[in-house]
Amino acid sequence: KNPGERVFSWWWSKGFYAEDKGLRMDLVLGNGLVTERLQSAWIDREHCSGYEENKRRDHAPAVVDLV
Repeated sequence: KNPGERVFSWWWSKGFYAEDKGLRMDLVLGNGLVTERLQSAWIDREHCSGYEENKRRDHAPAVVDLV
């Protein structure tokens, strides 16, 4: 859905989170019916917004919106 975007769902260190260096660790699988209903797909980076202060996780969920 967003092939040109640089997005990550996992960071192995606080420094890499701050530098926006990570890995895409999550997959969302679906069949043709799901693909037809796909409205958007994104990584919930806000889930990790306090990572540098040890308040949140180092792993953000992949989210899909279907219509």
